Amino acid sequence: MQTGRDARVIAIACLLAGAVLWIPNAAASLRAAIDGGDWVSAAVDVTGAWTLALDPDFGGKRGTTQACTFKQEGRRLTVSCGGDSAIAGEVNGRKVTFKVKTGRHNEFTATFTGNLNEPATTIKGKWRLEGNEGNFEARRPPSR
Repeated sequence: MQTGRDARVIAIACLLAGAVLWIPNAAASLRAAIDGGDWVSAAVDVTGAWTLALDPDFGGKRGTTQACTFKQEGRRLTVSCGGDSAIAGEVNGRKVTFKVKTGRHNEFTATFTGNLNEPATTIKGKWRLEGNEGNFEARRPPSR
């Protein structure tokens, strides 16, 4: 009887040891899949009204804000601010990027790269334009 009991104890110990080794690896794999954004990006939707604040703006002025509308279809993002033409971008997991043509003749491209917070109400990041950069924050208006 002792050997059968010992074999069961060893078998249970092996199962538990395997679970202990498997769970962290499974969690890491799941986190990598989430960060990759392939199947999670559909769950995150930034469609709607946003207020975009630049600090500083492209001319060095602080406190510039602009009302914008974001429209997301899958990972593709379209941003419209004021009456300007639509801006192309992408949502990949919680990473949001978009590019804006600027300058007198739209000869420059500003690139915005930011991260969406967990409740999907704020995007914070950096803009870059011709060697210059600044911070930006986009916020959804509070829901009523």
